[in-house]
Amino acid sequence: MTDVLSRLTAALASRYTIEREIGCGGMAVVYLAQDLKHDRQVAVKVLRPELAAAVGAERFQQEIKIAANLNHPHILPLLDSGSAVEQLSDSPPDRLSAFLYYVMPYVEGQSLRDRLAKEGELPVVEAVKLLHEVVDALAHAHDNNVVHRDMKPDNVLLSGRHALVTDFGVAKAVSEATGSNRITTEGVALGTPAYMSPEQAAADPHIDHRADIYAVGVVAYELLTGRTPFVGNTQQELLAAHVTQTPDPVTKYRDSVPPALAALVMKCLEKKAADRWQTAEELLPQLEALATPSGGVAPTHAVPKARGLEKSIAVLPFRNMSSDPDNEYFSDGITEDVITQLSKVSAFKVISRTSTMRYKQTEKSMREIAKELAVSTLLEGSVRRAGNRIRITTQLIEAESDLHLWAETYDRELTDVFAIQSEVALCVASALRAALSPEEQERVKKRPTDNMEAYDLYLMGRHHASKRTDSGLALAVEYLDRAVAADPQYAGAYAALADAHDLSALGYRAVPPQEAGALAKEAALKALALDETLPEAHTSLGHIHTYIDWDWPRAKREFERAIELNPSHAQAHQWYAHYLLSMREYDSALEHAERALELDPLSVVLTTERGWPFFYRGDFERARLQYERALEMDPTFGLAKYNLASVYEREGRYAEAVASCEEAVELLGGLPFAKGLLATYYALIGKVNKARAICDELIQLAQQSHGIEPWIASVLEALGEPDAALDWLDRAVEARAPFVCAIGCEWMPMSSLQGDPRYVALRHKIGMAAGLGKALPPD
Repeated sequence: MTDVLSRLTAALASRYTIEREIGCGGMAVVYLAQDLKHDRQVAVKVLRPELAAAVGAERFQQEIKIAANLNHPHILPLLDSGSAVEQLSDSPPDRLSAFLYYVMPYVEGQSLRDRLAKEGELPVVEAVKLLHEVVDALAHAHDNNVVHRDMKPDNVLLSGRHALVTDFGVAKAVSEATGSNRITTEGVALGTPAYMSPEQAAADPHIDHRADIYAVGVVAYELLTGRTPFVGNTQQELLAAHVTQTPDPVTKYRDSVPPALAALVMKCLEKKAADRWQTAEELLPQLEALATPSGGVAPTHAVPKARGLEKSIAVLPFRNMSSDPDNEYFSDGITEDVITQLSKVSAFKVISRTSTMRYKQTEKSMREIAKELAVSTLLEGSVRRAGNRIRITTQLIEAESDLHLWAETYDRELTDVFAIQSEVALCVASALRAALSPEEQERVKKRPTDNMEAYDLYLMGRHHASKRTDSGLALAVEYLDRAVAADPQYAGAYAALADAHDLSALGYRAVPPQEAGALAKEAALKALALDETLPEAHTSLGHIHTYIDWDWPRAKREFERAIELNPSHAQAHQWYAHYLLSMREYDSALEHAERALELDPLSVVLTTERGWPFFYRGDFERARLQYERALEMDPTFGLAKYNLASVYEREGRYAEAVASCEEAVELLGGLPFAKGLLATYYALIGKVNKARAICDELIQLAQQSHGIEPWIASVLEALGEPDAALDWLDRAVEARAPFVCAIGCEWMPMSSLQGDPRYVALRHKIGMAAGLGKALPPD
C-alpha cells in the first residue's frame, strides 16, 4: 500500500498533494488530498488497478463526464477526473501505467454507513427526511439519464443535517466500459451485493433507473431495522437471495414503523422492476405525505425544514380590476398583505412576494407555476377599488389536480380590507386542514391600523421600496414617514420604514450608513414597542445590530426571534445566513440560505447568495455554479458577476476575474464596493495606474463617510502598501463601517496581512466591540 501511495503521490504531484488514505470500496480507494490550484481539501478517488486496466482512460472519461454535469443540493459534485500516467519501474520506456481518478469535495463529518454503525436503526422521522433527500437527488440524476447503480449508505455523506449522495455514474462508467453489469472481466463486483437489484444480481444487460429504486428500498430497510433484507455467507448467496427470496416485512424487526412507510419500503423491494415505484419522482410525494401528521410520522420542527415536507402555498399577484391603472400598487399591496397573513400560520410554507410577483399576466398553467415554486397549492384573486368600496375575489387551487378547494368574493367597505385579509388566511388554513394556535389566530385577526390614509401611504411606501433604487428608497422613506405621521401607532409602517432606512445604509442610497442606520434602528425599536410580534422589525433590528451597532449576540437573538415568529420570512433566513457566515458557521449559514431560497425560489439575489457559504469554506466550484445559475436567471444581475469575479480570482483566472468585475461595476452603476474589488484585481495583475486611480477616487468618497474604508484597504494591500492598508482598516474600525467585518472574510484578498500584529489586534478589537468577548472567528 505504501508503494502505491508513493507512486500515486508522484503521479499527481502537479495538481494534488496526497495526504493519506481515508477509505476504500469495491471499485476505488479514497485519499484525502490538497488541491494545489484552488488551495482546498478534496477527496481523490482512484479506480482499482484491475478496473483501470479493463476500462481504459478514454472510455472512463467518456462515461463519467455525464455525471459531472449533475447539479443538485443533495448531490456531491464531481470536481475533476483524469488519468495520471506513470512509468513502471525496471521496465522499458514504453511500459506505462495509468491511475484513473475522479475528485470530489472533501466533506467533514460521517457517512450514513458510519452513522448506522454507531447507532443502528434511526428515528423514523429522521429516516424519512434522509430518504426524501436521497430520492430527490436520484430524481434529478434520473432526469438527466444518470443511473447510480451503487446506491448504499457508504455513498451517502451527512453534512450538517442533510444528505449528500456521491459517486453518481461511476458504476455505470465501469459497466459500460467493461460490458458487464455485475462482475467485471477481472472478477470485481460492480455495485455492492447487499444492495443490488435482482436484475443486477442476474447480470441482466437491461438495467435502468428502477435498480436505484430497489437499492433505496434496501437502504430504507436498513435505516429502519438496523439490518439489510438479506444476509449470506458469500457474495453468491446474497445475489441469489435478491433474485429468489422474499424479504421479511419491516415490521417483523420494528413494529413501531408506520404501516404506510413499511408498505412503501416493501414496494421498493419488489422482484420485478415493473412492480416497484416506477420513478423517483413518483416516490417523492409518498415520502412527503409520510412526513405529515396524517401520514403517520410525527413532523419535525427543526428550522429550516426539509424542502417539501410541509403544507405549501403561493399567492399569485392579485389582478387590478379597477378602472384606474394607477391602483396597481394597491392590488400588489393586498397581495403582499395576504402573504403576510398566511405567513403567520406556522403550518404553512408560504412563498415570498419576490418570486410570486414574477407571474403577473403569465400564461403558464397552475401546474407549471406550482412546479417552479415547489408548492402544492396556489391562491389567486383580483381586487377592484371604487371610491370607498372594495371587491376582492379569491380562489384556492390544488395545482396537481386543478381542483378548486375554496373560493369567495368579498364586496365591502374599504375599511374592511383587513378583516377580508384575515378571513382569507383563516379560510385557507381551514381548507388545508392547518390548525392554528390561539396566538396565531390572534395575530391573524389583529388590525394593523384604523387609519386608511396611513394604510394607503404605507402601501405606496412599500411599492417604491421594492424597487431597491436610490430614488425608489427616497420615495419609500417619504411615504412611510407620512404614514407614521398619520397614525403614530402603526407598527407595521414603522417596520417598513426601518427596512427602507436599513437598505439605504447598505449602499442602495448615497447617504452616510451610520446616519441611515440610526434612523433604521429608531424605527425598528418603535415598531417593536408597539407590537413585539412583528418578525419584519426583529429582522431589520438584527441586521442593524450586525452591520451598524456591532452587537452580534443581540443580532443573533433578533434573527432567531424573527424566525420563531414567522418561519416563512425569507429575509430573516437570508440575513441570518449573512450573520452566520461572519461567525464561520458555514453549515448553518447554508441551511438558512437554502431555506430563504426555498421560500423565494425565483429570487436572483437569494440564488446568488446561496453560493456564499460554498465560497467562504473554499468550495469554489459549487459557488461558481450557483453564481452562473443566477446569471442564467438574469444575465444583467451585477452582484452575481461581482461574486463570479471573486471565484475566478481564487481559481487563478485573473483575466476572467477582471473582465467579470468590470461588467459588475457597469451593471451596479459604479457602486464603490464593486470599484474597490476591481481596483484590487487591477493591482494583482500589475495594472497599477488603473488601481491607483480608482483608489484615489474611493479615498475622496470616503471623506463623505460612505463606509468604504475596507475596500480602500484591500486595494492598498494589493498595491504592496500593508501599512497604509492597516491605517484604513483602523479607520474602518473607528468609524464602524458597515462591512468592516469583511476583513475577517476570505473573499477580501488580504493574504499579506495575515499574522501581522496590527491586523490581529484589529480583529480582536472588532470582536470585542461586537460583543463576542474575543477576536473575530479565525480564518
